[in-house]
Amino acid sequence: MFVDDCSRFTWIYPLHFKSEVYEKLLEFKAYAENQFHTSLKILRTDGGTEFVNKKVASLFFSHGIIYQASCPYTQAQNGVAERKHRHITETAITLLHQSSLPLKYWFDAVATAIFLINRIPSSVLSNQSPFQILFKRLPDFSFFKVFGCQCFPWLKPYTTHKLQPKSLSCVFLGYHPTVKGYRCLDPISGKLFVSQNVILNESCFPFASSNLSSSSPPLF
Repeated sequence: MFVDDCSRFTWIYPLHFKSEVYEKLLEFKAYAENQFHTSLKILRTDGGTEFVNKKVASLFFSHGIIYQASCPYTQAQNGVAERKHRHITETAITLLHQSSLPLKYWFDAVATAIFLINRIPSSVLSNQSPFQILFKRLPDFSFFKVFGCQCFPWLKPYTTHKLQPKSLSCVFLGYHPTVKGYRCLDPISGKLFVSQNVILNESCFPFASSNLSSSSPPLF
């Protein structure tokens, strides 16, 4: 789960159905091989049926990919993935809790957690970040902002007439995956804006209000 320096793309693929695993595997394989001039050699999973089927097996066989599965109910055999999954989950829960965002914004919190984890130095990597290992340079820490805080994006590009406000009080929902911009949610209308020009109040959390937390419209 690294982030590409050029596209800012985060390697996270949300699934509505397990049947989508095959297509997402193809996307991941193509992206990794094209961007990093490497090839997928081994894939280890918990043995879920979404991976153990003829379609996926054919993909592995035709590309010489070794598939490994842990024994049933033996998480220790897939310890690296299990620990990272727990790391991401607990970071996302922390982001949601400290910002008072409702659970329906879990995906935004998870994407932000991955963005941060990929750039934070790790003792496992000799105090380097995954980003630094991959791209041989330090990430831009000045781009980090407090998840769920109040923000005021420049909205002129979104206005349709001159009397509309040029900014609104919004909520910072993380980083856009393909452009260098912040994702800003209008908690009243539910509209999502993307802007590089944003003023952030990192000590104020709009969703700390019980009214917003209980009645805000869904993001998608």
